[in-house]
Amino acid sequence: MKVTLSYGKPSNKSWKVKGGDANTLFANLNKNGFWGRYRSNVSASWSGKGAKIDAVKLTAKPVVLMPSWTEYSKIKAGQKSWDKMWKALKKHEDNHHTIFDTSAKAFKKKLEVEGDLDPKDMKKTWETYQKDAQKLQDDYDKKSKHGKNEGVILDAW
Repeated sequence: MKVTLSYGKPSNKSWKVKGGDANTLFANLNKNGFWGRYRSNVSASWSGKGAKIDAVKLTAKPVVLMPSWTEYSKIKAGQKSWDKMWKALKKHEDNHHTIFDTSAKAFKKKLEVEGDLDPKDMKKTWETYQKDAQKLQDDYDKKSKHGKNEGVILDAW
């Protein structure tokens, strides 16, 4: 079975967050429900002749969404804390992409080894992959406390 992976590095996008002091900034970061976010935006397609799948293509358009503090240039006292938090958050979100990349490559290898799948089995295999890949992401967030254990903390100033 021919298996193709089609994706690159994540595109970087931002969302604006306001805050004239550390407490307001912290509260506004939390209003969003997340500070940073990774999405693989993965999909799969497959084809074959008859009852057997002979080609699978995994396509993703990964995105890292990061906060942009609107008052950053005006509040010098908070810049060091913000920069430290932002750097740790970016690394955390990039780690999510590494987890995706590793799981996608493992999925590819599994399909290449398994070989003969019919469309029904392929659909089940894809659904299982998606659940397993999400569990890896959730386990990482649980272990890291969504990055807090990695320095995603906004210190008071």
